[in-house]
Amino acid sequence: MKGLLIFIIALVVSMSSYSQTKKQSACDSLIQEGYTQAFCDYNNNYAFKNIPFESNYSFFSSKIKLDKVSILPNTYTITDIDFREWAGLTFDYAVFKFSAKDKLESVLLKLKRENKDSTELENNFLETLNYLTHYFGHEKPSQNDYLNEKNNFHWCGNKVNIHFGQPHKNVIELMIERTNINDLDNL
Repeated sequence: MKGLLIFIIALVVSMSSYSQTKKQSACDSLIQEGYTQAFCDYNNNYAFKNIPFESNYSFFSSKIKLDKVSILPNTYTITDIDFREWAGLTFDYAVFKFSAKDKLESVLLKLKRENKDSTELENNFLETLNYLTHYFGHEKPSQNDYLNEKNNFHWCGNKVNIHFGQPHKNVIELMIERTNINDLDNL
């Protein structure tokens, strides 16, 4: 019996050590790619405004009022300003998408300025891009030329991806999405 107890304790210690090593290895890998410890921490935290991405709709809706987007399944908007502020900007829209299995999948923040000075929006874009590159690293974040959008950047972790771009001259978008949708949904 004593031998079994020692074996179980050794196994638990070994697994804990392996888990910490694996988490640290993911961080080390991100840091070697040019990301900061802050990005690694954000990626490991795996949450938006302290609400974990694996949260289900009922948990999330108990914290904040969600309004259904009628044309998109499992998609809701939030008007609460605390959820529309991120990376130094106050966005006009916050859209939260849940997977078919009821897990928070992504957060889209959008700033849209019609009939406004495009210089103001461009300054907002550049300030936020500078903030994100300073905070998350990657002085030259990956650029995606999807649909010829030269102002589209992303920071990719093993749990969370962050996309920041200006798909149109009057719009700034920031999306935070979880990367392991299938793994979580199939728990």
